[in-house]
Amino acid sequence: MIKRLAHFFSTAPTRSHPDVLALAVRVTGGIGDAVVAARWLRDLMSCIKCPCTLDIYFSNHRNGKFIFSAIPGLRAVYDDLLFEDFKAGYHVSFYINQFVDAWLGVDKTRVSVFDPFVVGVIAQVWRSRQTWKKYCDHHPHFDGAFADLAVLRGKARESFLHDFTGVPYTGPELSLALDESILDRHGLRQQPYITVHDGWDVGFNGLFSRPTKVLMTEDWPLLLGKIKKRSGLKIVQIGGGVGSTIQGVDLNLKGSLSLQQSVAVLKHAALHVDTESGLVHLAAAVGRRSLVFFGPTNASFFGYRENINRAPSYCGNCWWSDDYWMQRCPAGHETARCMQSHDLDDVADTVVREAVGSSAQPTA
Repeated sequence: MIKRLAHFFSTAPTRSHPDVLALAVRVTGGIGDAVVAARWLRDLMSCIKCPCTLDIYFSNHRNGKFIFSAIPGLRAVYDDLLFEDFKAGYHVSFYINQFVDAWLGVDKTRVSVFDPFVVGVIAQVWRSRQTWKKYCDHHPHFDGAFADLAVLRGKARESFLHDFTGVPYTGPELSLALDESILDRHGLRQQPYITVHDGWDVGFNGLFSRPTKVLMTEDWPLLLGKIKKRSGLKIVQIGGGVGSTIQGVDLNLKGSLSLQQSVAVLKHAALHVDTESGLVHLAAAVGRRSLVFFGPTNASFFGYRENINRAPSYCGNCWWSDDYWMQRCPAGHETARCMQSHDLDDVADTVVREAVGSSAQPTA
């Protein structure tokens, strides 16, 4: 927090040229939300034909600079604490969570002169917010019901922002600047490996010691032991400061890599194994397939079509059924039984089959 406040006081947006369309976007949530927003911003900016600049406001400045770096027209990434004070100085400001909201700022009458496409996006945002009004107004508390309805309408988290705004979707992959020196440092170009991750939102503070959406600590070494019995795959753990150190990994890089390095390791893995997390979104952004354990969150809404999405065999899909769904089981179980319902033998067979058969081997 001290570093964030220091950054807040040391930076401030500069004014754009009056003949350049100035856009601002505040992105809320974690890494996965930022990846989804980055795809929408990439496609939005690619459709705008007039001179245009984009400033993004996000809570994690360093990770934001990495995730948003390749968006056309990006000028700067600022701390989101600044957004409310500066949004009125842009021609258009957007707010992104599960949905999109839009405000017109300075020179409102000039927006249509810059590019009719932008006007169409704003109009579609306002129409969509009426269509999804109950869910927009009560976000995040009705998000579970929203996801169920979105799935019934053939929509998924990956491209919902595009559907909501009328911006054409061009796919999951993003152009990210990776630090691949880490591969040679740990000999990861010499043999196939899979990556595993045990982690969650940094701000989690629950009644359980772990969120309901992750595997039990003891299940990870059981799974890894089954994978090792079936193959000679190297197992590499990645991730940040939260979560456990998984017993049985061959290389533990948890908490020791930058996000640029972690994604480089992801990109060259034969398969990524995870619960529903930001690293799954980043794996998709670099063309890597994941096997994902789902429990409380909606597998059909959050799952990528390219991935192996493992829905629970017991209960599940209780995301935002109450305000404490991630702190404790809404059904009243002492543990999250949905996450304990996965067949680890079947998962191990699937991991080995997919990883060994994958053509995505580390390259020299």
